[in-house]
Amino acid sequence: MHAALDLDNIQNWKVNESHSNKVKAITVNEPWNNNIALPPFTIPYVDISTQIRDPTRLRASFSWDKLRTLDTYHRHQSQIFRRGVLRRCNIRSTLQEDLQLNDLNPIQSFSHSPGSITKIEQKEGWVAIGSSVVGGLPDHIDAIRGRNPYNRPGSLIMWNHSVANDPAQYILKGHFFKFGCAGNYDEKNYAIHDIKFDPCNDLLVTSGSDYFVKIWQYDADGFPAGYTGEKLHPVKKFPCLHDLAFKPGTSILAVAERKLHVIYNILNNPSDVTFVVAPAGTRQRHSVGAMAWGANASNNLLFASSEPLEGNESIGYHKAFDIVHQRAVCDFDAREAGDSLALSNSGSTLALTTRNDDNHGNWLRFYDARRHDSRALLTVDLEKFPDDLEGEVNSLAFSPDDIYLALGRNDNKIHVYDSRMNDRLLYKFEHVGASRVAPGCKSYGVTKVQWVHSYSGSRLGLTTGGEDGCIRLWDTLGGVETPDDNVIAEAPSDIAYFSLGDRHKGEQPLIIGDCTGAISIFNCTNIADP
Repeated sequence: MHAALDLDNIQNWKVNESHSNKVKAITVNEPWNNNIALPPFTIPYVDISTQIRDPTRLRASFSWDKLRTLDTYHRHQSQIFRRGVLRRCNIRSTLQEDLQLNDLNPIQSFSHSPGSITKIEQKEGWVAIGSSVVGGLPDHIDAIRGRNPYNRPGSLIMWNHSVANDPAQYILKGHFFKFGCAGNYDEKNYAIHDIKFDPCNDLLVTSGSDYFVKIWQYDADGFPAGYTGEKLHPVKKFPCLHDLAFKPGTSILAVAERKLHVIYNILNNPSDVTFVVAPAGTRQRHSVGAMAWGANASNNLLFASSEPLEGNESIGYHKAFDIVHQRAVCDFDAREAGDSLALSNSGSTLALTTRNDDNHGNWLRFYDARRHDSRALLTVDLEKFPDDLEGEVNSLAFSPDDIYLALGRNDNKIHVYDSRMNDRLLYKFEHVGASRVAPGCKSYGVTKVQWVHSYSGSRLGLTTGGEDGCIRLWDTLGGVETPDDNVIAEAPSDIAYFSLGDRHKGEQPLIIGDCTGAISIFNCTNIADP
């Protein structure tokens, strides 16, 4: 070891004489001298004063700096603090206010429909309304033997508030058939099953009990007088025709009947690709009751679920089809009759509800739609329905963030599940108001569930319509299952259908159709039009 590194060598601890003018040795017995001079401590900096604009010139260019020079500014500012306005701004607004569903008032009501409302659709200010009609069932059920005195037009209404206030101007001759002898013709009007707007064109597509699909072209002024639309296929019928669905963002149309049809070029020379859901031996006894287009992770897929036409069967078939390669890619393992299905917004999860005959059970299954897995990820036994009711799930919907799944049941209840813990039932909501179902008519319970979120995305609510004639808004984050003040609108009869529109697209905030055929259009009176 070098001698200079030896800690025991006293010479290594001796103060260097060459620095004696800077360091002073202090012994233990010597008092501390506070007058020892230390060199000044300075921080070097770069002079940027020449690079800074004149602050007076900068401030004078803003309007709010000029306002501060006024005497009234300081006086009004003190009044704001004194009145406590700023403290009130910190109070959180209600869910209805954040979702702009507060103070809804009817701006127009009419009862031109001949039967219960079946569908309401909105697009950029236009409203399409479909309904049933007495004596408007398919011909093999409602045989044509003279005109039913209660059968009348009005099952299809197209309306726009900015074009005409009178909805009677847009009662279209929907699906009808002329019969009789020369000079003595009569008409049969058919019920409307479904209505869809083309996402890419000014086009409306309808399906009816006459088993035809019709196309309605409109412009800014609506329809020409006497317009009757055009049949998608002049002679081709779709037996047991039910639902319609456009592929999001396209004009590709899916038509559900006993088979599943994907139709391209619906305006000019439509081409039809057919998919089989039920096997050949059972096809005549089944129809496609629910379908949904894939999205994102399951793009170019079409999901379909079948249900039996006869009430004594409880078998169903549920498949996914690849429309590009035109083949079935998945046959899901559920074999009960289909009720409803819904696809998550990410396109990765498929929710399917099924039922058995005679109220022996109802199930909810989750499938991996992205991987085309036919085996259910999870099967949930739904809460038992009342014994005197054939239990059905009328509506099924994922929340915008795919966390919650809402089920609208025909026993007037709404169940909400957490999709992250799929077997966990979070809430049991119920329309507890007095029933407004007409005497002798059937109750359909909760006919629709629809999620709605604020424009900022910070608040989320669930809207439902039930047999109490009320549209209710549920706060799924609040945890209150039976609130007393969640009614946002009411109808004279039990709710058949409702539609929530986007005000920024010129649509109405809320339109309600009840089971008597009455339509009520609501607007927020305390919110200016965008």
